[in-house]
Amino acid sequence: MTKNELPKTIEISIPSRNKEHFLELAKLASKLKKYGNVSLNVADLAEMSSYEMPEGGSGWHEYTSYKPSVFHFFPDETIARHLPKEHVKKNKELILEKSKILKEHDLSAYVHFQEPYFLPESFFEEFPHLRGPRVDHPPRSTETAFAMCMDQKESLNIVTSMISELCKAVPMMARYSTQVNDAGSGLCWSDYNYPGMNGPSHCQTKNTGERMKGFISAIHEGAKKAGGDILVRLTGNLSRFEIDTLTPILPPLTQVTGKGRNVRHNITTGTMLGTGGTYPIKGLLNPVAIINAVSSWFNGNVAHLSLNFADGYGRGSDPLEALDKIIEIVDLVSENPPKGRIEKLECLKSLGKKWGGSSHAETLMDTWSNLQDALTMKAVSQGSFSTMYEGVSGRHITRPIVLQPEKLSLDEDGYALKHHFDMPKNLGRDDYTYIHGGNSTFNWSGDWYWIGPFQSALSMIKGVAATVEKLEDAPEFEWFKTQSRALRIYTSILNSINHCYFAQVFINKNKEALAKEPLQDANLGSGPAIKNEHQWYEILRTEMDNTAELINLLESGGMDQVEHAEKPEDEDCFLLGPNLIEDLKKKLTVMKAHWRDLESYVSICHN
Repeated sequence: MTKNELPKTIEISIPSRNKEHFLELAKLASKLKKYGNVSLNVADLAEMSSYEMPEGGSGWHEYTSYKPSVFHFFPDETIARHLPKEHVKKNKELILEKSKILKEHDLSAYVHFQEPYFLPESFFEEFPHLRGPRVDHPPRSTETAFAMCMDQKESLNIVTSMISELCKAVPMMARYSTQVNDAGSGLCWSDYNYPGMNGPSHCQTKNTGERMKGFISAIHEGAKKAGGDILVRLTGNLSRFEIDTLTPILPPLTQVTGKGRNVRHNITTGTMLGTGGTYPIKGLLNPVAIINAVSSWFNGNVAHLSLNFADGYGRGSDPLEALDKIIEIVDLVSENPPKGRIEKLECLKSLGKKWGGSSHAETLMDTWSNLQDALTMKAVSQGSFSTMYEGVSGRHITRPIVLQPEKLSLDEDGYALKHHFDMPKNLGRDDYTYIHGGNSTFNWSGDWYWIGPFQSALSMIKGVAATVEKLEDAPEFEWFKTQSRALRIYTSILNSINHCYFAQVFINKNKEALAKEPLQDANLGSGPAIKNEHQWYEILRTEMDNTAELINLLESGGMDQVEHAEKPEDEDCFLLGPNLIEDLKKKLTVMKAHWRDLESYVSICHN
């Protein structure tokens, strides 16, 4: 299948868990129909799959708890009796409501599932011969999880049955995308399964390409039974060898991509949350990146333009206003799609004139260019630091930085660590760099937190915020103010991550000295040598100032731009709680209480 065989299509992914929100989404999306087919992702779960969570919690299961599979909506009868009926009912009702709305607005649908997804253990107790690979992540889970073996004809028949029901319920289905070997899914004997290659012995020697072809063919067969074939895209963690064995026997209307062969089947853009990893901050746009992507779509032969407004784990969603803004950019680019750098700058200037007025057009062109440069510099200098992973699931946003975190009481840090992604227990508590089963690292040989390129990137982002918040006579001034506040929140979270990292660097360098008994007052100055103690106090002070600034931003309306739970009981590893401001104030209190801990090991009196 060549790219030119597919019609131009704009796909939009914005998590939508009620029909009222989806209706507004459909109305907005309809504005784009003049450019080709418009397709909306309808695969959102109505609620968290809480039944999957083991007693006592499990980090890996937190990953997957909002990840959808076809059986969450249309389970085969063999699976349905092992699932909570009310959960399936809510999911099915939601997708049926979306189908009605799409029909009313002449829009198509697509889904992005995790397949083959793990099933309840009770299913495999009933059908032991269908047990396939273990798919959970050993260092990150407390309970094993298994998917069906796709080398069993019975498993493939179940897949075909469920896909058929899905396509009957959503007859405007245009594409079925499935992510394999990641966050809940896995194929037998695949190179990149989390626990390593595994599965039942009866299929161990089967050709990998044939296995994937059988699975894909079952999906196509289900669509055909419902009335017509659809495009199937296989993505996820696939090795070059696996893709190369599948490609020669790839069924029609099928696309595949993975770690070893990243064929460009679509051009992706959207908000910074959806494409740039700024979760939990909502609504941020990078106009330079959007113009580049949209112009490439208009000028090239790639069929699909994907507009993404969602984080990777189903918690976060940008406001519909962000889609409206991107539609304005698409309209502007469509008038004369720019092909070179100069033309793209002129397009950026035109956008500046539209949103800022003639007097601010060049200012915004320069400012947005600076934002793009700053984000590139941040990625190069500190690309491994993630506001999603370190910031939220590692709770670097709310954790107090202290000299000996392992000695804190639960009253002091329990509020921050109760949802920390901490497998096994206490490693994340004792080490600020321990994230998701390992220690975060990056290419920096020094021990000083002031990394020039990284700090320059943050300064440039703050400069963008300072510029746009002053454009009081701009037509979009109110929107510019929200962008400014969101950018400042983003830099604050990045600073907290940076400070946590280098606090741990300091602790590690002085581990031997800190392992000794604290000094008594009379012996201050006679203890073991502490290396660079002034750095510790500078990190503490800088982070306290940074946290105070974040509190001010959140109290000034910033909570609306941070994805968080509405109720305390809904907070989880990947979702901050509604008491974020109170947690930050608690952080400051604990840090101040432990400000002088280092003085028990060294005198800081310098003559």
